[in-house]
Amino acid sequence: ISTEHVLIVAHVSPIKAAIAWALGVGDEIGWRTRLDTASYSQIRMDKGLPTLTKFNITHET
Repeated sequence: ISTEHVLIVAHVSPIKAAIAWALGVGDEIGWRTRLDTASYSQIRMDKGLPTLTKFNITHET
C-alpha cells in the first residue's frame, strides 16, 4: 500500500480510532482531540509503520 493512496470517509469516532492507532496510544486520546466538520487527516505508511502527517485540516495553505 506504500505506493497507493486510499481515501476513507467516516464519522468522527472511526477517524479518532485510526489516529490513536497511528500514534500508538490508547483510545482515551479521542477525548483530548477535536475534529472539525469536513476536515481531513493524513496517515502515511512507511515500511509498515504509520505516521500521522496531517491532522484536522480544513483548508490547504
